Amino acid sequence: MIKRNFPLIVLFLVFLGLLDFIWQVTPYKAPLSQEDESAVAGPEKSRAFTGRMDMPNLDDIYVLDNSAGRDVEALEKYIQGRAAGLHWLGQEHFKKKGADDIRLGLHLVVDSLGIFTCKEILFSDADDEVFEQKLKDHIEYFWRYKKSENGVTDFWIPLRWKAKYSK
Repeated sequence: MIKRNFPLIVLFLVFLGLLDFIWQVTPYKAPLSQEDESAVAGPEKSRAFTGRMDMPNLDDIYVLDNSAGRDVEALEKYIQGRAAGLHWLGQEHFKKKGADDIRLGLHLVVDSLGIFTCKEILFSDADDEVFEQKLKDHIEYFWRYKKSENGVTDFWIPLRWKAKYSK
């Protein structure tokens, strides 16, 4: 019986040896640099973005032209699904500026191929041209919608980055 089960016994002992090795190895801890030590030593105010992105509802979207015949409710759901990308885009701004809430109005056009074009920023209280340009570039590069036979969808939407999280 031992001859028949010998390979299983060896495999089990090797497995136990590996588990013992894993438990005995101490994880590597990198030494702290001077910057890290100063961050640990003093409780400095962090400028990280701990807020949230408020995306527009159906009532907030103002459609100027819908010659493509797109469903505005589906377009609203698509825009709400893009909140994560805009959230992280806002994080860079809040790290640098550490400002209050940002309110921004966009004039967007979706052509028949589903490509978004940011025509203009209608209003903004960000006072950061780099942030606004990154926002335009982000929308035009990453946002794609369903194709239509012809026509465009032209609309305005408000965006809001809250500096602090609240439900």
